[in-house]
Amino acid sequence: MVYRQTTRSTKVRATARAGILRAARKLFSETGYDRTTMQDIVREAKTSIGNAYFYFTNKEALLESLLEESANATWARAEGVIASAESGAARFAVAAYTNVMSLLTSDRDLARIALTGEPGVVRHIVELHRARLATLFAANFPDRSEKELPMTTAAILGANRLAIELFLTGELDIPARELTEFLVRWHLRALDLPEREIARVLRIATRTVKSEPPAKQAPRRPKGSPKVRLRAG
Repeated sequence: MVYRQTTRSTKVRATARAGILRAARKLFSETGYDRTTMQDIVREAKTSIGNAYFYFTNKEALLESLLEESANATWARAEGVIASAESGAARFAVAAYTNVMSLLTSDRDLARIALTGEPGVVRHIVELHRARLATLFAANFPDRSEKELPMTTAAILGANRLAIELFLTGELDIPARELTEFLVRWHLRALDLPEREIARVLRIATRTVKSEPPAKQAPRRPKGSPKVRLRAG
């Protein structure tokens, strides 16, 4: 007998799968990826272990789906904002600003998960970000050489990753918006843009990304660790 999916059954499955992903996001962020089991997730999602394994072959596959689908959703939400900026340095700045701000605020839990999750999965997500950044860079700086592209994307992602990690641990004692502006300015300087042009496109970025999304309280710094202040001037 061939099983036919109805509109209702498709909706039920989508709801069940989304519930598992929500539970995983909550527990991976609060408890940590390594310390969270599939049993923990199904209890939080109020479902069965069989149902969880119907959608995800293992915890690693669940993590990959969570991070990849969340990243795609964030990018989709940002597309309109990015497209509204003029092409070139301004559009690149808006994209970089939007991405960093989301990881420091509304998607802070996902950033924390990505920093502590399964290395192979995290590497896959980093590659997705790198590919998207490379496409964005090539489109908005068409005069740059192909040789420069991988080095530029590696430098930007590396700087962002470390800064976000220090922010999440509380070692960077600085507001999210200030850190975001600092990073974008730093990247634009590395691209040899004139200071006047950097100031102009940063104004565009901060106007375009008007409000800082709500965020959970930042974690406290480990006892004895120094605060780090940034000088963006």
